Amino acid sequence: MKQKVSSTVWTYAPSPATPIPNKIEVTEDNKVLLTYASSNPSDPLWLKIAFHRTIRVPDNAECTSFLPPSLGRFDLHKVADHPELPQTVAENGGLFIGMWQREAMWISFESHGDFAIKIFTGDVNVISGEVDGQDNETNRMGKHGGDAGQDYIVVPKQRWIDGFADGAGLVRQFVAVGLGDRHTVEGQKKDLDVDERGGLRFEITPRMPLLHFKCFVPDAHSSSVTKFDISIMTLTGKKVPIKNVWKDMSVSYLFDYFEDEKDWGLSRDMFRLIYNARPLEDRKDLSLGSYGIQKDSVLHLVLNLRGGGPPPQDPRQMGLSAGGFIQQSIHPDQIYNSRRGGWDKEPSNTVSFNLSILNVLQMRALDLPVPATPITAKDYKKHNLPFFKLSNEEEEYEANELVHSNGGFHGVKSIGELLGKKEEPLEMKTKEIGFGNRMSNAKRGAMRVSGTWQASIPFIKVH
Repeated sequence: MKQKVSSTVWTYAPSPATPIPNKIEVTEDNKVLLTYASSNPSDPLWLKIAFHRTIRVPDNAECTSFLPPSLGRFDLHKVADHPELPQTVAENGGLFIGMWQREAMWISFESHGDFAIKIFTGDVNVISGEVDGQDNETNRMGKHGGDAGQDYIVVPKQRWIDGFADGAGLVRQFVAVGLGDRHTVEGQKKDLDVDERGGLRFEITPRMPLLHFKCFVPDAHSSSVTKFDISIMTLTGKKVPIKNVWKDMSVSYLFDYFEDEKDWGLSRDMFRLIYNARPLEDRKDLSLGSYGIQKDSVLHLVLNLRGGGPPPQDPRQMGLSAGGFIQQSIHPDQIYNSRRGGWDKEPSNTVSFNLSILNVLQMRALDLPVPATPITAKDYKKHNLPFFKLSNEEEEYEANELVHSNGGFHGVKSIGELLGKKEEPLEMKTKEIGFGNRMSNAKRGAMRVSGTWQASIPFIKVH
């Protein structure tokens, strides 16, 4: 089947930041590592993301906590290594972790190079509070300052994020809960007849310096177009190879393939194609590259079931609810309009991955290690251990410059409010880390994540 390609394309050339295929890795110390090629082959760009166990701060709207510590990183597991996982997790792909009910987490970032990162819990953006897909006029980079607001963080300026950006200088802590009771932020934001997706999704865009443009006319059937192979996973677990596709190929081609394949007997209204937890739209004006599909990508074919209402939520999967308030600034983007170069506008250079969250019963069923439950904030206080405060952080930006949801989480209740449990405020010992711009972000992060005090943190043993 021939594929038409626009006769003229304007692009950056050469691209100084192009993703290296299959370079989303898990390091031995449980960090997600994303590597990009750069204009200097010996100096690639990279981004590391880690997920930290932590103390759940008091869930009380009348008090605000400083930054809780890291109690170690969650173990990261690859979905592809566990074919026995629930179908919805397998369709999401990517990675998964195990968490206890009402356990808290925070996320840290390290990088060589600048990155814009959108974070979704299920389908809800943790910065703007918007449900993904409800604003089709928003461009791929999302909102970027001004009246529109900003719906992403900028790394390395943003070293960590502890929760939902509820107000200027305030976040509501990420707390894990099971799906099905609509206790997640996603469950409260979405219509009741729409399932909670759970977990986390990341969309990562690198910075690209401004270069001169050049014009070229690609030919889809010439050697100038890089072709690659992908595969589609069916419900039976069979992988169907699709050979010689390219990033500008229309998504409709894949639907044509299965509709034309007589052995399958499928019409295009009978199935959906899923990649990175996103359903592909059967449209000729959308390309494989617009979904980030690249060499060796695996898509999932699922049937469109009719009648009977939505299926029950899988109790083994978890999402994130809102916990107590934490003092934390989401820094504004100072790169978007920079003369030294903004964000890469090439859709295929935005890389996404999913992180599913499973409860501890499912982790045990998979014969995977389950960590001990973290201590409570009260027990932590009894040991006179610190929370952390960034000194002079509040002076770096005016309050009206800090990024937040502008009411995007209005009406969302914390897990404590939903359960009718108002926790007692606690005055914790605090330790200052950093001195504005005079101490590097790396040193700030090291003090929060590690230290001699960590060795004395007790855990409740699980029997």
